[in-house]
Amino acid sequence: MEKLGRNDPCPCGSGKKYKHCCLLRETGPAETPHQRSPSDEELGIALVRQGKPDEAVVRLRKAIAKTPNHPVAHNNLGIALLMLGRTQEAAACYRTALAIAPDHFDAHCNLGNALLLEGRADEAVACYRRAIAIAPDKAAAHYNLGGALVNQGKPDEAVACYRRALAIDPNYVEAYTNLGNALAIQIKLDEAVVCYGRALALRPDFAEAHNDLGDALRRLGKMDEAAQSLRTALKLKPAFAEAYNNLGIVLQDTGRLDEALESIRTALKLKPDYFDAHFNLHSLLLDPDDPRPSIECLKKAIALKPDRDEYRFFLGLLLDYSGNSEGAADHFDRISRGAELYRAKLDAGGISNRQAGKPLS
Repeated sequence: MEKLGRNDPCPCGSGKKYKHCCLLRETGPAETPHQRSPSDEELGIALVRQGKPDEAVVRLRKAIAKTPNHPVAHNNLGIALLMLGRTQEAAACYRTALAIAPDHFDAHCNLGNALLLEGRADEAVACYRRAIAIAPDKAAAHYNLGGALVNQGKPDEAVACYRRALAIDPNYVEAYTNLGNALAIQIKLDEAVVCYGRALALRPDFAEAHNDLGDALRRLGKMDEAAQSLRTALKLKPAFAEAYNNLGIVLQDTGRLDEALESIRTALKLKPDYFDAHFNLHSLLLDPDDPRPSIECLKKAIALKPDRDEYRFFLGLLLDYSGNSEGAADHFDRISRGAELYRAKLDAGGISNRQAGKPLS
């Protein structure tokens, strides 16, 4: 695991820089006092800071064994466990902290983060709302609530949350970026571009904002500007799979298919479980005379994201076209209005009149 830097995003998911969030939160001074040896909790926090959460867990458990009713130690142990991807254990730690101190703001926020990672958005929203009730003037809880509301498919409410976070902290870079993303969901692309611009004015080296700006510019049809923003993102963050994927879409839309193929494949090398990239690769590989490579890409996308109707629709379309009507029906049965969408697509493209080929599984 890479070392956790002071300027990296905080592992608790608040959206703030680590140095402005959990690095020093309720843990005392960063440097060890010269007059005594550091405590297990201080050592644990230092290990989290160094990107060594597994070692931090050992130290923080020792600290809790000595002072089991210390809510901050339980909260910090939860942060270390969340860094390790052990979300259920992290959630248990946050709940223990809250049993000891019901108004512990950080523990409510962090529990919400863990629940959101588990796909329990409704419960996460409740946690963030409790945190806001405890400390309504802290921007992080409004920001996190916005993320959970986007997850619930409520971008209008999310926009309001991000605006509240920015009213509290006008320099909250991540809130500008996520506000832009929520506006983009609402197809308010010009407003989204403004938000990304404000984020970049505050932090010009924020690769994620350059990537999101590039995607919004693509959707506005400003392909040259989009490509420039995405290449800037990649210059700042060379292993940025999402930027490679988005650049591939721009290149495909502008007819530069070989470059698009290379970009999408680079995204998948960096992130093999990137379902959107598998889906985008299918369109680049699509060949009416041999749809099998495209079909394999769609199968991989569905295996990673089985609830995406558009993946199943296109896979069903290709399976039926290739002669595997039974396999196609299985996918159409799983999506709403699948058959109707499928038939409309066939009629629009004139595909229904073409000769069926050998069935493909």
